[in-house]
Order: sequence, then C-alpha cells, then structure tokens
Amino acid sequence: MKYLIIFASLISVNACANSENCQDLTTQFEMTECVIKKLNKLEDKLNEKIVYLSKIDPENKNLSASQKLWEKYSEEHCASATNIYLGGSIYNYAFTLCKIRQVSTRIETLEIDYADTINIITKGSP
Repeated sequence: MKYLIIFASLISVNACANSENCQDLTTQFEMTECVIKKLNKLEDKLNEKIVYLSKIDPENKNLSASQKLWEKYSEEHCASATNIYLGGSIYNYAFTLCKIRQVSTRIETLEIDYADTINIITKGSP
C-alpha cells in the first residue's frame, strides 16, 4: 500500500509538471497539486520583484510595510471568497486559484506603480 501511494504521487507530480492547464488533469488531487505548483512559481516571481524594488530604492520603507499588509489582505480575501467550499474537497483548489489571481494582480500592480521609480533611478528619467 505504501508503494502504491508513493507511485500515485509520482504520477501526479509528473502530470502536473507536464500540464499547462491544471483543469485538464483527471483528479481533484492532481488539479490541486498543479495549481499549488503554479502559485509557488508566481510567489517566487513576486518575491524577486519585491527584492529588486527594495534594492533599487532601499530608503522606501513603505514597500515592505505595504507588502506585509497586502499578504494579510490576500489571505483574508481568499479565505472569505472561498468560504463556501470550506470543509469540502475543492476548498484547497479554489483557495489556491484565488491566491494565483491575487499574486498575479500584485505583480502587475507593482510593475505599473513602480515603473517611474525604476526608470528614474536606473535611467535618470521617467
């Protein structure tokens, strides 16, 4: 039984790695694992963006504070938006999809809102 579980997990991980669209997978477990991997990649990208912005403008203490507040907001928002699924097998999938939308939007927002800061500091003009 132990080997069957390990084997099933390996198949699931490979299916996730090879699937562009998590909804094309066949089980809830595979779909959830797939979106979690996508979220982890997006969170890495967001963290890289925050580190980059912090290095460019180290005197901006508001960035760190706003990021902490955004993280709390994002968690609470997704918990609220997916509350209807709480206790069900789809909850983690729905919550993670919400987080993917939140993180994607945060990355876009940082790119737009800090474009002038980046250009002024790195190029000397907006």
